[in-house]
Amino acid sequence: MAPPLIRIRKKLKRRLDVALADQVEFFDKQQYLYYSSLVKNLTFGSSNQESFSEKKLSGNSYFLDFLDETDLKLPLLDLAARLCVQTISILGNLPPDELFYQQSPIGGEELDDYKRVAEHLKTTNTGSLPPLEQQKLLELALGFIPGRHKMIALPDTLEQKILEARTRFREKISVEFPQAFSFYRHGT
Repeated sequence: MAPPLIRIRKKLKRRLDVALADQVEFFDKQQYLYYSSLVKNLTFGSSNQESFSEKKLSGNSYFLDFLDETDLKLPLLDLAARLCVQTISILGNLPPDELFYQQSPIGGEELDDYKRVAEHLKTTNTGSLPPLEQQKLLELALGFIPGRHKMIALPDTLEQKILEARTRFREKISVEFPQAFSFYRHGT
C-alpha cells in the first residue's frame, strides 16, 4: 500500500485532471506536453549543467550525437524550416512590435537572422545548410511549443519519435552524465 501522502497526491491529480483538463497539463512520461517546449518533452527534465542548458543544446555535441542516433536531427530541422518559413511569411513585414510576436516562436529581434535562413532554404535542403544555420534551426525546433506557436502543427510521427527518444535520452545520459539532469517525475 502506498504511503498516505502518495495516495493523497494521486487522488488530487485524478480530481484535477477532470476539473482542469483544459487549463493544466500534468507531467506524464507517456504523453507529449503541448504547452511545454519540444526540448522539455524530449529531455523531460531540467539541466543541472550549463553545457546542457536549453539555450546550449543546439550546439552541444553530445546532444547532437543523440539526435543523430535517434534519427531526430533531420525531422527537427525540417520542422524548424517549416516553422521558420511560415513565421517569416506571416510576420516578416511587420514592425518588431512585441504584440505581434507574443505567440511567435521567433522574437522580433531574431527575425532578420531567420529571414536569412529562410532565404537560404529556397535553394537548399535543411541537411545541406551550413552548421550555424542548422544550429539556428535546431534552436527554433527545440523551443517550439505546439500549444502556443500555432503557425504549424507537430506531426504525429515526430511526436511519437520524441516520446520514444525521451526514454532513450534518460537512460543514456543517466549513465554517461549522471548529474547533468534532474528528471521530472509523475504519479508521486
